[in-house]
Amino acid sequence: MSGYIDLSMPISSAMPTNEPDHFPPRITPYADIASHGWAGSTITIDSHCGTHVDAPSHFVAGEIGVDEIPLDTLVGTAQRIDVQGPVVSAEQVAGTQAARIVVHTGCSEHSDQPSYITDYTHLDVGAAHQLVRNGVRLVGIDSPSVDAPGVDAVHQILLGHGVIIVENLANTAALPDVFELIVSPLRIVGGDGSPARVVAIAYSPGPGPTP
Repeated sequence: MSGYIDLSMPISSAMPTNEPDHFPPRITPYADIASHGWAGSTITIDSHCGTHVDAPSHFVAGEIGVDEIPLDTLVGTAQRIDVQGPVVSAEQVAGTQAARIVVHTGCSEHSDQPSYITDYTHLDVGAAHQLVRNGVRLVGIDSPSVDAPGVDAVHQILLGHGVIIVENLANTAALPDVFELIVSPLRIVGGDGSPARVVAIAYSPGPGPTP
C-alpha cells in the first residue's frame, strides 16, 4: 500500500512571493473555449516562484543548471527532519542518513500570512556544513528559503558543494519519517532554478531507511 502526498504550493497570482527579489506569476488567457474552441494562456513566472528547485548555477558561476541535475538526485529515498525554533542547527541535522532530506518546520502552514516571507525557519551555516559532511545531495524545506532574509551563506555552501535546494514545500506535516521523494523541475536549459511539482510516496508498511 502507498499514499501520495503533494508537497507543492499552488501557483496563482495571489501566492506569497519574496518581493522585490522575486515576483508573483502572471497568467493571462489569450484564447477561450467560447471564442476559439480551445483555451490557452501565457505564463510569466519567476524561476524561483513557489515550490521550486535551486540549481548550483543560482549562486555559483559555471556550475550546472537545472536541466543538468541528475535524476537520481531528484528522485529517491528521503528523510523528514522536524525542527522547532527559528534556526536549524548542525546538531539538529547531525543524524541524517538519507541522501535527500526534507526539513519540516511548520512554516508552510502559515503561508497565507505576510510573516511567512519575513519571519521563517532557516538553516545556519553549521547545519549547511553538517549536511555536506553527511553526504546529503538534496535539501528541501517548507519555508521561503534555506537562508535568513538578506543572507546567502547557506545557499553558497550547499550549492557550492552540488547540494540541490528545494524551497517553499507544502504539506510536510503529512510526511512519515522516511518516504520516496519525486522532485520535477522544468527542464530549462542552463536554468538557475525552476518551479517544481514535488510528490512524496509514503509506503505502509515501509522499508527501513536507506540513503
